[in-house]
Amino acid sequence: MKIAFLVLVFLSATWALPKGEVRNLYPPFKRLYVDTLQSAFKPVDSRIVNGHEVVPHSIPYQALLIISGEYGKYMCGGFLISPKFVLTAGHCINGANSSLVHLGAHDIVYKEDTQRIINGDKFILHEEFDEATSTNDIGIIELSEEVVPNHYISIAPLPSRGSYNRTYEDKVVRVQDSVVGGYTCGTGSDSEVLLEANATVIKNDLCKAFYQIVEDSNICTGGDEGITSCSGDSGGPLVVGNEVIGIVSFGVKDCVQGFPSGYTRIDSYFDWIEEHTGQLFF
Repeated sequence: MKIAFLVLVFLSATWALPKGEVRNLYPPFKRLYVDTLQSAFKPVDSRIVNGHEVVPHSIPYQALLIISGEYGKYMCGGFLISPKFVLTAGHCINGANSSLVHLGAHDIVYKEDTQRIINGDKFILHEEFDEATSTNDIGIIELSEEVVPNHYISIAPLPSRGSYNRTYEDKVVRVQDSVVGGYTCGTGSDSEVLLEANATVIKNDLCKAFYQIVEDSNICTGGDEGITSCSGDSGGPLVVGNEVIGIVSFGVKDCVQGFPSGYTRIDSYFDWIEEHTGQLFF
């Protein structure tokens, strides 16, 4: 109870401050990057480049995760896949021991009536997650209580089992930033609202020419449009049409434009998600 009270005091204080001061009180985003043609990951602070602001509350399944654990305190993206579970990247919850899950937010700097903050009670990291290669970069957070969906908070539309053999090659997809930060342009000017950027899916073979860690369980987008997630907001959704098909996983250091970004392919993990959440795919 004491911890919950202190958290509420902290959040109330941040909402009362001017914009320029509030952002400094939030922990850094957790990022992983890969050196091209290597498989060694290191932390980096990078965000969507050349994104644009979404219509407020048009992505009601988006979550911002404030996580504390073995690697300090940091933020990641995620998305609601049932009233009780949030899907995110495995490296976001690796070493985690507590989290606050923000739902229904567009601009987390301000106290929006639509926002809800719930504790993450349990972390389920893929048993074969490998931080060195980003293999099986997928994780689940179990919420302390079930969410009742509404206009501002809802369940992400995931693929069906019939999607398993899709390549998505040349499809235009959307990469969604978390609800704090994001670069609106390559020069790094900040945004305080939820951003997204369009990108095009490329062949995994082409992506592997940049990152030798790429596997069939990855989806890659090219960076040649000048719009990239880089390592993005780790754990955030990759969307095609109205389906969330991937999880932001890795990108090149410093968000260098022209390099691909890598995502965990959700339909490669249907059985694993079903086993741990009871969420069924047909």
